[in-house]
Amino acid sequence: DRDVFRIGVSVSKYFVTKRLPALTYECLEVFGGNGFVEDFPMSRLFRHSPLNSIWEGSGNVIALDVLRGSKQLPMLWKDILLCEGADSGLDQYLKVLERDIQKLLKMNPLEAQRHARNLVDRLAMAMEASALIRFGDSKVAESFIASRII
Repeated sequence: DRDVFRIGVSVSKYFVTKRLPALTYECLEVFGGNGFVEDFPMSRLFRHSPLNSIWEGSGNVIALDVLRGSKQLPMLWKDILLCEGADSGLDQYLKVLERDIQKLLKMNPLEAQRHARNLVDRLAMAMEASALIRFGDSKVAESFIASRII
């Protein structure tokens, strides 16, 4: 659905660009000293990983884009809720997040901007948890929820 795609891409882009530096750091550790020297591509990937959030739009810009597309939030939310009932901890997280989304949508635009990054970060976690429950391995979904949601 176009509405889910419109808002979901922005939320996903925010999430991926914020997580990339930590991921490349972990990859660098796998290679040890070889990963750090200039003879291997890992050092360049590590140096460039923070730049993705600039090339793809800074976190603030992406969060504001989510606010601009907030009319599509109900469709994204409906998609996220397809996992409802699968995990009680996630259900509680979603209940609090839904309340906060409703508050944010009632705020004046300047006030909403102050809360946008936090909201987008939490939406990304909810999207990922929902996708893992619906399409992923159940053990991976349980681990994700236990380590990041609860």
